[in-house]
Amino acid sequence: MLSNYASFKGYVIPVYRAMPTFTDKDSIASWALAASSALAEACVLSGSDNRFKPQDNATRAEVAQMFKNFLRFVVEGNEGSENAASLPTATLSSTMDIYIDRRAQQAIETALMFAKGGGDDDDNDI
Repeated sequence: MLSNYASFKGYVIPVYRAMPTFTDKDSIASWALAASSALAEACVLSGSDNRFKPQDNATRAEVAQMFKNFLRFVVEGNEGSENAASLPTATLSSTMDIYIDRRAQQAIETALMFAKGGGDDDDNDI
């Protein structure tokens, strides 16, 4: 979805690192492998415990982190924002503090509200 959006907007997905060696890489569907690899190389997707977990459901926190990373590493970089990431070639910590401006925060909150099912109180929609 994020890769398709980047393509739709004409964004170039940057490469900040080599594709991580996820132990379950063979479980990524062939149709999703190129997009997953590109987003992992752009530090948008990071996996957990050296696993990508393509068959698992993403938690709300994981989705929020993906949106944050996408906004910082892809959107801001393509729009020439002063907040654009300038990463060293070192690996990123999955718990790194990521700056998000107000516009990005509102976009994430809106996306999570829709993903949750329009704001109802059932926390199990994602």
